Amino acid sequence: MNPSESIQREAAASPLYQRIGAEAGLRRLLTAFYADIRQHSVLGPVFNSRIADWPAHISKVSDFWARQTGGPSAYGGGFARAHLSLGIGPEHLQHWLDLWDFNCRRHLGPLEADEMVALARHVGQQLTRILAGRPGIPLGLILALLLPALRGLAESDPAPKAAYDGPGVAIDHSPARGQRFIGSPSLVFIRGGHYLASHDFFGPGSTYSRTAVFESTDRGVSWAKVAEVEGQFWSTLFSHWDGVYLMGTSRENGDVVIRRSLDRGRTWSTPRDAESGLLTEGGMYHTAPVPVIVHEGRVWRAMEDVKGPGGWGSAFRSFMMSAPVESDLLRRANWTASEPMGRNPEWLNGQFGGWLEGNAVVAPDGSVVNVLRVDYRKDSEKAAIIRIDSGGLKQRFDPASDIVDFPGGCKKFTIRHDPESKRYWSLVNHVPRPFPGRTPDRVRNTLALASSSDLKRWEIRGVLLQHPDPETHGFQYCDWLFETTDLIAVSRTAYDDGLGGAHNQHDANFLTFHRVKDFRAIGLETNAAPAGDTKR
Repeated sequence: MNPSESIQREAAASPLYQRIGAEAGLRRLLTAFYADIRQHSVLGPVFNSRIADWPAHISKVSDFWARQTGGPSAYGGGFARAHLSLGIGPEHLQHWLDLWDFNCRRHLGPLEADEMVALARHVGQQLTRILAGRPGIPLGLILALLLPALRGLAESDPAPKAAYDGPGVAIDHSPARGQRFIGSPSLVFIRGGHYLASHDFFGPGSTYSRTAVFESTDRGVSWAKVAEVEGQFWSTLFSHWDGVYLMGTSRENGDVVIRRSLDRGRTWSTPRDAESGLLTEGGMYHTAPVPVIVHEGRVWRAMEDVKGPGGWGSAFRSFMMSAPVESDLLRRANWTASEPMGRNPEWLNGQFGGWLEGNAVVAPDGSVVNVLRVDYRKDSEKAAIIRIDSGGLKQRFDPASDIVDFPGGCKKFTIRHDPESKRYWSLVNHVPRPFPGRTPDRVRNTLALASSSDLKRWEIRGVLLQHPDPETHGFQYCDWLFETTDLIAVSRTAYDDGLGGAHNQHDANFLTFHRVKDFRAIGLETNAAPAGDTKR
């Protein structure tokens, strides 16, 4: 047994109540937890309408959890009865468990957090047994109270994936009826030839702050969930030195945060302060799973803030972050950010809605540029190229020469440079034909392979995935990597699932994996769907 295992076993032998800090530690946890509850858009109205004396409520709940964790307690029972009048449903209990998980992992050690989350699920099982034996309790409420105990199993249950008969391999599934949609796909190689993939959840049923991580040990044939991370959104997976990182925001329009895992994505560091991955304070940042590159001794990643005038799109100001390649990426002081640059509403004859989700790319002249999606909903779709100085502090943009035609540029895309072909490649939501009544930003039912020699002139090399229905089908936000002669990708996919399908093309219900074989050989004459996609 190694020393760390010995310490863990010794710790586990003492009562959980003592290991979480006894009464003081339990009250700290519950105070933070209920502070989040009170501000939550779904749970807040339920609790705030029924609880007038919060200190008394926390004291009573503290007694309940003291008993559950093996400490002294004056708790007199009535837990199940107290919850019958709340009018709770499955969506409330799911949010409750999400916040409980988040606070336990923020305030407790990993072992103690795992035990507290397991206890919460056990409480759900106890409630179910009590209520199932009482007449007159609606079946829906019984199932709702059972949800916390079964949620972990339900989310990893492969049964919903069996209903997917589309292209590629289904990694994860979130039915539309749950109002938790799959967003922000990201993909990375890790040591041993394995893959990690991630996505977050958005929509009314989500917290807009949770990312799930999956591993494949067989080159994408099968996948297993290895972690869920609360406080991480719109994030990129990337490898650096001996670790793998998640870099994005803490929530929708939150702070810039970065986490590190040293155990293949199972556990992640927590960005608590400027020394541990909290790279900004004050919020109002936006991004997506965009490329992280290393060039001239620095790590580069594009971001946006949401501090300009107006709403979505017009408020985005683009900037580039960078850090020395040998530095500790969790330390805020090691990162440099360029001056933010906002859009000019007069560009593109007054039709430039905004720019976002930029790609850090090394241009043909060796400089770093940021190639951004442009919110332009007229004829040919566009991208914008912002030039970054070598120190990462200044940005230059000329609308006369740096706005380029880009197929699919109204939707998110990833650009990478291929040293073998000496070309830039991207997977794009090309619109091969108009759909009356639809602007290009909502047409995502075709995924095409695009290529360029200079970042300015792009050509479609072939259609990879396509579905005739643009309303509820989409292959979008693809993140992808080169793997020798192949290209591998993960997609935020809206597709049939036997449960009513996706809410719409934007609100995806699947994360899917795809392999495009011999991608460099795909030419304009290859226009069959899917081109090279395989489940093997």
